[in-house]
Amino acid sequence: MGRLASKRDKRTLKFSRYLRTALPNIPDVYQSGRAVKDWLALGNLNAGDCVFATAFHMLMDWRKEHGIDFSPTDAQVLALYSQLAGYDPARPSTDVGYNELDLLKYWQSTGIAGRPISAFVSVDPSELQHIRTAIYLFGAVFAGVTLTQRAMDEFQDRDTWHQTAPWFGGKRVLGGHAIPLIGYDAKGFWCITWGRLQYLTNEWWTKYGDEAWAVLAHDWSDENTVSPTSFDFITLQTDLESVKSL
Repeated sequence: MGRLASKRDKRTLKFSRYLRTALPNIPDVYQSGRAVKDWLALGNLNAGDCVFATAFHMLMDWRKEHGIDFSPTDAQVLALYSQLAGYDPARPSTDVGYNELDLLKYWQSTGIAGRPISAFVSVDPSELQHIRTAIYLFGAVFAGVTLTQRAMDEFQDRDTWHQTAPWFGGKRVLGGHAIPLIGYDAKGFWCITWGRLQYLTNEWWTKYGDEAWAVLAHDWSDENTVSPTSFDFITLQTDLESVKSL
């Protein structure tokens, strides 16, 4: 599906460490990116570049929240997929996907579309309120899920991702997929995938969500947004300096 298995790195910093309060007050319902008119598939309809498409979708979200249109092309996203993962459209065997952690490291060190991120921290996928908090504070969460054929059918039917039995009706597990979570309510989350807004239930996420990252970027946390005062940036900056030597 395009997202390779999660990687472990002892230097990975955890979101929960930087919350100033155990559970900051956040709205019961929140969704960013409402003004984006076309989310674009960004090459993911024909190639397993979902990890790269997720990063570009987050840039689209952040920029539009500040009134700036950013419309990347399929070619732009696939070029980065080729550069980092060795993808060659003429050789289908090279369409092997990529790892979220590796892309986040590249995004921080080099930048994507000329825009680096400040930091990224791991969010425990089982802590739903932490994921909601990260979405509210930083506009989106870079997430990883496992998709079944049932989920593909639900998407095609414009239905919610809600079926948690992978073998329901003989439907099989397909593999890993990357999505940006851009909103939430009490019952689930909104994400962007294959150029479209998709809703998924808490139960579905608990079953199939296995990776989540809060991404800190100037494109979101600038003077045009509410400062996320519930997040301890000072400690994070200190920790970032410490892990550079590991």
